[in-house]
Amino acid sequence: MKTTILFPLLIALMCGALPAEPIDVNGRFQSQAPGGFPDGWVMHEWGGYKPFPDVRTIPGAYRGDTALSITNILGDDGGAIQTRARFPARSGSVGRLSFLAKGKGLGWATFYRWGEKGAWNGVIVSSPFNLSDTWQPHVLTIPIDNGHACETRAVTLAIGGKMGAELELCNLTLDIQPARIVGDARMPKSWTIFGPADKNLRPSREQLRSIPETFGGASAQTASLISNTLDFAPLAGSASRQCGWAFAAIEAKYDCEITVGAGAAGAMQYYLNGEPVFDTPPPGNAQSPVEIDSHVKNVRLRQGTNVIAVRVVTDRAGSVLKLAGPLDLRGAVRRLQLSKRTFEENFDGPSVRCSGNPLLVKGNPTPGLLSVTGQGVFKTDAKLAITCPNNVEPLPDKADANLFAAAGVRIQNFGREPSQRQDAALEIVASDMTCRICSREDSAFLTLLVFENENRLETLEIPADCLPADFVFGVNGSGKWTVSIHSLVDGKTTSASGDRKVPGFSAVEFSYRLIAENAPAEATVDNLVIGLAVEEAKTSATPFKIDLSPEFDPVEAGWRKVFDEPFDGDRVDTGKWHFSPTSEKDYAKVHDGLLEIVCNWATPDKTKTKSASLYSNEVFGHGYFEARVKFRQQSGWWSAFWLCTHGPSNPFLDGWEIDIYEDYYMGPNHPGEQPRGVLDHNLHVFACGTLRSWNYRSTLPGKVDDWYVVACKWTPFEVSYYLNGKLIPSEANHSPYSSVTFDPFNHAAGCVPLHAILSGCCGKSGGDPTKGKFPESFFVDYVRIYEYPHDSDPVVRLAKKPDPSTYILKPGEELHFEAEVEPSAKTGAKIKRVYLFDSGALLDYRSAPPYDFVVRITQDYYDGTNFVKPGRTGIRPDWDRGLHAFCIFAQDERGNVGRSENVVKLLRKDGKTAPYLGKPIQLPGEIMLSHYDQGGQGFAYSDGTPGNNASKTFRTSEDVDAGESVVGGVSGGEWLKYTVHVNRTANYTFTLEYGTPSPNQRGPKLMVDCKAVGEFETPAHEFPDWRHTSKAVLKSVPLSEGDHEIVLLMQGSYNLGGLNVEAE
Repeated sequence: MKTTILFPLLIALMCGALPAEPIDVNGRFQSQAPGGFPDGWVMHEWGGYKPFPDVRTIPGAYRGDTALSITNILGDDGGAIQTRARFPARSGSVGRLSFLAKGKGLGWATFYRWGEKGAWNGVIVSSPFNLSDTWQPHVLTIPIDNGHACETRAVTLAIGGKMGAELELCNLTLDIQPARIVGDARMPKSWTIFGPADKNLRPSREQLRSIPETFGGASAQTASLISNTLDFAPLAGSASRQCGWAFAAIEAKYDCEITVGAGAAGAMQYYLNGEPVFDTPPPGNAQSPVEIDSHVKNVRLRQGTNVIAVRVVTDRAGSVLKLAGPLDLRGAVRRLQLSKRTFEENFDGPSVRCSGNPLLVKGNPTPGLLSVTGQGVFKTDAKLAITCPNNVEPLPDKADANLFAAAGVRIQNFGREPSQRQDAALEIVASDMTCRICSREDSAFLTLLVFENENRLETLEIPADCLPADFVFGVNGSGKWTVSIHSLVDGKTTSASGDRKVPGFSAVEFSYRLIAENAPAEATVDNLVIGLAVEEAKTSATPFKIDLSPEFDPVEAGWRKVFDEPFDGDRVDTGKWHFSPTSEKDYAKVHDGLLEIVCNWATPDKTKTKSASLYSNEVFGHGYFEARVKFRQQSGWWSAFWLCTHGPSNPFLDGWEIDIYEDYYMGPNHPGEQPRGVLDHNLHVFACGTLRSWNYRSTLPGKVDDWYVVACKWTPFEVSYYLNGKLIPSEANHSPYSSVTFDPFNHAAGCVPLHAILSGCCGKSGGDPTKGKFPESFFVDYVRIYEYPHDSDPVVRLAKKPDPSTYILKPGEELHFEAEVEPSAKTGAKIKRVYLFDSGALLDYRSAPPYDFVVRITQDYYDGTNFVKPGRTGIRPDWDRGLHAFCIFAQDERGNVGRSENVVKLLRKDGKTAPYLGKPIQLPGEIMLSHYDQGGQGFAYSDGTPGNNASKTFRTSEDVDAGESVVGGVSGGEWLKYTVHVNRTANYTFTLEYGTPSPNQRGPKLMVDCKAVGEFETPAHEFPDWRHTSKAVLKSVPLSEGDHEIVLLMQGSYNLGGLNVEAE
């Protein structure tokens, strides 16, 4: 049975292209002198491009057309040419460049900004394109923003290449789409809130031009704008007709125009610098969901500080206020979720229920997606009507603006072969409205037109290579129409919406048409769907709720203390702590009610240092972790209070690293200077062998040698850091907060209990030890841990999940999940949203049941998720190899979060491997673990570190740290594959040689022919090193005679020797 993925469908708000006329840039590269410099272009004479490249034109280079040639690019930063003319543009405009190119190396294109008075205003980040020795089409979309000095008013186009590149370009076209949303600012994160306030207060304009301490009889309180939302209920109360005010400052480097958006359930008055922007009387947006774009307007910021003031009178519909700037508005997306299907044709059966006599074929929806689906091929010489039964939908009541009568279709192609692709159009007809998708034989774009009768309402152009794509067209009872295109190729969504010109009809009759223009036309389609759909919204920030408390006391919050270390003995309590394997145990001392961790010289020449680290024996889940510490100051080491496991590889399986603080910026920059007093705060997450990290910095509010209580509040959706009980202020470009706060949607989720760790760390991050004075110590007064209460969490169960017996996946498969979610028995709080995560990264979410998800194990699918978003290293995680741990989370209206069990799958690239040296390993017998299959990374093994660091003579071109008799330095998520031949059917005992000094390590998982058969137990041995002399035994593993594939999946950190396999 085929899964239809047309609905639910993401509809991106206002990201559709406005019609843009092509700009004459001499894209056919005409030149006054044959072979000379193209007219209208000049050499880019920036110093980084010297020596300047050779530029000429080549007549007849491509099908008779002239090409531009740029060669001998020898400048350190490459070389380029640019247009002589400047083209009108502003922040929010989008430039689209289309051309053919060939050559070698890396080419790029970008815009240079210019201000209103002609001043240069900086360069936009370039868009690269790879060059090959054959002509290839390229389409680059380049957003235009404001520069460093002023608003952008014009741009010039520059095209060039990196050092060593050679390029030829032909048939270049440029258009610049006008800005629908202007500017590049976000709303302030920190707001000052007053409530309940006097409803009768009518402040003067002057009163609204600054942020007061009291207002309307209420005192100021601070709140953070989370997911573009402020909720007045905690201040103004949950009853309707309560008044509240919100103030915030927004800074501008120069006078500029921006687009702002707002929405409120009740009455709202919005002011900028005392001037009115929006004034919505009751009931505000009560008749439709409150969104950031319920009201949109362009406003003018002045250089310096501007003040936004918003008055809200709450309504029965709610107490939230939504606020947005231009970056938020551009990122807003909408979702149509089908609530009723009156007709669906998926072309899977032997016959169809629509007209048009399609040819029924089978095929993959898109390359990389292994599921085979039925498809219908329609053909016509003129015009073909495609009608369906049950095709009339009553128009929804205009009071429900979010309910649409809708029809959709997946267009696979306009001709299965290039020679069959002629000028053609496919229409979705909705009574007197039409959505027409036009394909041109000689165009790299599709044109989408929306008509009401014969009146054109909208024109969009989208790349033709977006096909296959899902198209949906809907109309509602209040006169609004919406069209969207969701590409299966890259997961991107384009849309447009607007209002009808003529009053609406009472019912909508849907049909489809295929139109040929100059020659016979063909279209292959799938998933004809007609029904009612509900529109819901997603903003660029996924909606969720956290309790971002400016001050926090776990005792007052009722959290139970589960660990208390006052250090009141005379030695480290080994019932509570153990040392890291590299620790100098004598360097951790307990005396006078304190823990002292010492750093001293490690070598006689005083060039290296050594210290100690303590790990709690217990591990702790969500909670509040605090330590009272006195920091170190000398260069050459640093102290840390952090949470982690031994060798984390996946936040849902074996943990992540929460660095509550590291003080390597604490001391002075140079000897004799004052200490800097700077702390660093990190979150490190591994998945599929790739590290993603985010960090903040903060400055101590007092002296460096004072005592400080450093803490972390870790809940299901929040990791926030506190100093002396107060939320640490900081900002970072990866975060929407004005505090040291991480969350699962901008960062990652984690749920595995962790060790609490106190460390003296030595290495380059601590600075040059030769500039330090040793010994030096840092001190800890106490460590306390409080448990987060989970007794109010909703309950999440998996009603549908992938087959647990098959552990190994290959690219192209699909996984189906469905969750049953129950409100907490204690609170009964309603469920707000349900989220699907993979290894800590958000994949998708639902705001209403059914809570079902389909995960496609393809590049296109993962490219549209948080999984592949890099951290600060900029390294994009590999989705197609390693462990994937899926989990569904649910959050209720109070912010409590429940989660399902994990579903764990190992993804291996699809490709052939060969036995080591061409011969399968014979069983019974010994498997030399260094004799894994030949075939490379992702096929025969997965290893997270490049190169073989264990041997300079054995398997040196591969990444596994292997010698002839040992595999070392393994970590969770890595795996090795072996081809074996079993000589007789029996149950077998597997005995693994291993070594690890680290406790609580999960042993390797053994898989035979893609199915998990058992897991070794690998307790730490007594030696403070990694010698592989311990043995782990796995019994009663059934093996049949013949060839098999064995995979050993690592789930911890250890060294491995041999694997002996004997028949029982």
